[in-house]
Amino acid sequence: MNETVTNSIIWVDDDEAQINDAVEILRDHGLNVVVVSHPTRCSEYISNNPTLCSLVIVDIVMPNVSYIETIEEGEKGQL
Repeated sequence: MNETVTNSIIWVDDDEAQINDAVEILRDHGLNVVVVSHPTRCSEYISNNPTLCSLVIVDIVMPNVSYIETIEEGEKGQL
């Protein structure tokens, strides 16, 4: 998952189909957007790429996981 670009946006959402248009617009503007479907993957990405993450966007309604738990998982990855 190592990216060579800096300033990545990580978008955590369990329904990737719902955010495709928004992600496409961000990418069209030159931003690197990494979409993950679970907080653990967010934490793993941040742990593996600590200098690449500038912003994390979190879906506040995900089954079995609250957005607070997602933020806590991200902090484990040194968000």
